[in-house]
Amino acid sequence: MKENILYAYHIKLDNIKDEKDYSFFEIGENAFYFTKLKRTEKEFQELLLVMEELLKKKIPIFTFVPNQNNSYITMVGNVPYVLVQTNHPKVEYGILEIMNFQKQFFLNAKKSSLYRNEWATLWSSK
Repeated sequence: MKENILYAYHIKLDNIKDEKDYSFFEIGENAFYFTKLKRTEKEFQELLLVMEELLKKKIPIFTFVPNQNNSYITMVGNVPYVLVQTNHPKVEYGILEIMNFQKQFFLNAKKSSLYRNEWATLWSSK
């Protein structure tokens, strides 16, 4: 994947860890994941909107990195990949911080397609 990242993003890497569905590398304090896109195009566009909303609120989250063609999706052998940057990979949060963070957000009908956990449906069917 090293060559694909160099070609698509112009990032020259010395250290990269390749796994089955993703590659991982660090540059300074930032961690990057070059990973298969497992969402539909529509879901990915919705995910981009969520990312933009959270960034506007100055919430420290992951970001998608556009490639040299200014696209977030990079095709590798007819498989879509995205480059994800995490800004603070070693930050730890306490339970109160997580609870306060969670109070700021709710899942509305527009974003509900992004939520893939069906525990409520499975639980109610019992």
